[in-house]
Amino acid sequence: MVYRLGWLAGFAGIAFALARVERLLRASVSGIPWELTLIGAILAGAAITWSGLALRMRGWIVLAVNAIAIAVTVLRIAVPETTVWWVIPTADSFAALGDELALARDVIRSGVAPVIPLAGIVAILAVVFWTMGGLLAWGLLAGRPYVAVLTPLVVYLEFAVMDKRPGGAWTTVFMAVIGFALVAVALDRRRDGTGRLSTGLPRRAVARSVRWTGAVALVVALGIAVASSEAMAGLVPRSGYLDWRSGTGLTGEYYGSITYNPFVGIRQQLISQTEVPVFVATVTGDLAPSAVYWRLITLDAFNGQQWHIGSGAEIEHPED
Repeated sequence: MVYRLGWLAGFAGIAFALARVERLLRASVSGIPWELTLIGAILAGAAITWSGLALRMRGWIVLAVNAIAIAVTVLRIAVPETTVWWVIPTADSFAALGDELALARDVIRSGVAPVIPLAGIVAILAVVFWTMGGLLAWGLLAGRPYVAVLTPLVVYLEFAVMDKRPGGAWTTVFMAVIGFALVAVALDRRRDGTGRLSTGLPRRAVARSVRWTGAVALVVALGIAVASSEAMAGLVPRSGYLDWRSGTGLTGEYYGSITYNPFVGIRQQLISQTEVPVFVATVTGDLAPSAVYWRLITLDAFNGQQWHIGSGAEIEHPED
């Protein structure tokens, strides 16, 4: 079965998820824009999987080829300076990769979007979008269209949870995309399954479906949804977010209505490894360099749970 509309719906879902990532990451300061990196990961995952299935390779071989290609890509994105010829890892590659991924994990858990596109974050997203491209090709070629078209939308929902800004029209567009995905799969299946079934002699048309089965299925689905929601309500944290990520961007189990300190974002800029100047100042007058000091706003007080700006306005003169 050829899912022509399924391919269109799948790529539309992936593009929709990629558009949501635009709200989570800032623009790249140097090098290849992270958007192009993720687009390349999508195409690579889809192309490798499609080629393997078209050549009738075993599933584990296709999976292994994808895994090797993803590993090389992650090293190339996160720690290219530790590799030989940009692809072969060295003894320092995996330690450096661990540091990059640890930093990316901390920013993902506690950062306030949009954050700087650190190499570790881009590498993690490359794996996610590579997987979506591979599942798109596998699902449509292996007769699993819903896996292909719905996976990007599930990933989009996770990105939407991370984005704390008002969604606006994003919810409406999401409903339109998921509706298009379901209709696309249904139309593809209907086109390839067109025809009338009949019994033996005398030939009588066979009913396509029993009319009341749809209503019964809907009632059962609603009943299961309501019952499972009540049963699992106690498993969901009060903040509404899973424990792997801070629901507010703050550590210490803070949640609810939070006013973010605008200077918390300074950390995201300080950890940037680019050569962007922190600030530029012009000093006039006959002053010795040792007599010039710069005063910056910092989170200098700690209340046992989080850092904040202290109440003291005076700063002691640094000792020589």
